[in-house]
Amino acid sequence: MPESGSDPLFQGFVLMVVGMAMVFAFLTLMVFAIQLAAKVIARFAPAPAPAIPPVEHSSVDNNVRVAVMLAAVRHSQKAKV
Repeated sequence: MPESGSDPLFQGFVLMVVGMAMVFAFLTLMVFAIQLAAKVIARFAPAPAPAIPPVEHSSVDNNVRVAVMLAAVRHSQKAKV
């Protein structure tokens, strides 16, 4: 059996394990850093503004909107001709 330090397959395996451990450690550290940043930002961020309820429009408003849209379409068609 050859020395374990000089075997290229063993060296490749060690390099793979070390690389995977480094990536795992970095990703774990990054998750904790993001969680900490979220807590800090939530503490100092202003409270969200309350949602504004939608305004009920009457059918007259809708009829006026439709009339304005139709007038705009007719005007743009006349301008092209």
